[in-house]
Amino acid sequence: MPARDIVTSNSMVDGYVSNGLGALALVCFREMHEALEMQHHGVGIIAALATCCLESALMQGREIHAYVITHGMEHDIKVGTSILDMYCKCGDIASAEGVFATMSSRTMVAWNCMIGGYALNERPEEAFDCFVQMKAEGHQVEVVTAINLLAACAQTESSLYGRSAHGSITRRQFLPHVVLVTALLEMYNKVGKVKSSEKMTTKTLVSWNNMIAAYIYKEMYMEAITLFLDLLNQPLYPDYFTMSAVVPAFVFLGLLRQCRQMHNYIIRLGYGESTLIMNAVMHMYARCGHVLSSREIFDKMAAKDVISWNTMIMGYAIHGQGRSALEMFSEMKRNGLQPNGSTFVSVLTA
Repeated sequence: MPARDIVTSNSMVDGYVSNGLGALALVCFREMHEALEMQHHGVGIIAALATCCLESALMQGREIHAYVITHGMEHDIKVGTSILDMYCKCGDIASAEGVFATMSSRTMVAWNCMIGGYALNERPEEAFDCFVQMKAEGHQVEVVTAINLLAACAQTESSLYGRSAHGSITRRQFLPHVVLVTALLEMYNKVGKVKSSEKMTTKTLVSWNNMIAAYIYKEMYMEAITLFLDLLNQPLYPDYFTMSAVVPAFVFLGLLRQCRQMHNYIIRLGYGESTLIMNAVMHMYARCGHVLSSREIFDKMAAKDVISWNTMIMGYAIHGQGRSALEMFSEMKRNGLQPNGSTFVSVLTA
């Protein structure tokens, strides 16, 4: 290329970043600046800072920050936010706080970045304090805010932060939302719940279970999961019937990450020995295409019924593993179990 201008420079840096080639992007940025003595504008700076995030290149990020100050660009909101993001992702939270404190105008992107930075660097209390300050200054919680905050809450030993964040999410009516559902499940898996001394009647939990079952019946699966998450934010513990009711929602959605979180939560609650619930978990993994996980559960089950065998046979069949399905069918008969109509449908599918 006979002549390179600032547009070419920015395009090359951005292209390297888009393809995950952070080291090459940094080399390109430096060469364009030093060899051609160009003054980069905001687009190139932002792309170079994104490169530093990819490569965890803190020293280069500091050099770019110095360049920004030297050329009077520190008041550019987008550039300032990118510098903030770079320090957070490179682990220099003190410098991030310094940038954040001197920002003349803090957008929601900047607040989300700071909260996410605290979470990323395992500073959950600071993340929550930042969240409280954000609300005090009149900003509304966004979905990204909630996701970052839940990541921080999952690092605490108390469920207080998580339940407070969950309450904000409910008030803002963000659910159902797949990413938020995942974040909430992860948070409750890691933090658990504090037992309440408040006495709750069996009828109250039954009403929750019935409502979840009603959503499943009407094929409103995300609504069922959302209601289940609301239950986790109550001074109640899901029982056997709750888990039996909600697992089919994860089955029909077929989302592997959420299924893993649900499986972990089931084990935490002590329902890993329940044949009925573990049958549903096997089905859940099979629907996600993870037949190996289904088989691992099957092999560990102390008590297997016909549904257990049928679920495993069908799991192999729908994923093109006909030989494994037929071998499972033969093994089922050798173990003295009587095949039923569903068994033969699964075998025919294979």
